[in-house]
Amino acid sequence: MPRWERGLWRTSKVGLPRVGPPRVRVEIGRVVFLGAGTWFTACGLAVLVVAVRVVVLGVDEPGLPPGGLPTLMGALGIGAVIFLVGLRSDQRRFDTAREIEDVQQQANLHP
Repeated sequence: MPRWERGLWRTSKVGLPRVGPPRVRVEIGRVVFLGAGTWFTACGLAVLVVAVRVVVLGVDEPGLPPGGLPTLMGALGIGAVIFLVGLRSDQRRFDTAREIEDVQQQANLHP
């Protein structure tokens, strides 16, 4: 099957016997989850700090404490960079896996 006619993500066919070599599978890596977790944790902590300042401490001006906004922006930036690096790494692994699969199919067609 030509490369452009295949679906981007494959599903496994449970119960059917395998024909030929096993298919290559690529999953989302841990670095992507680390970046997303960092980003969402920074946002969640910022919301909690604002809520505690308003509800518990009774501060008249809601918002982050002095120096909180640069810290939040730094954490969001770090999380975004880690996320994008992980995506790039996963894309390279995915491309390599597709090339390996193409070579295996060509080897099976021309013994």
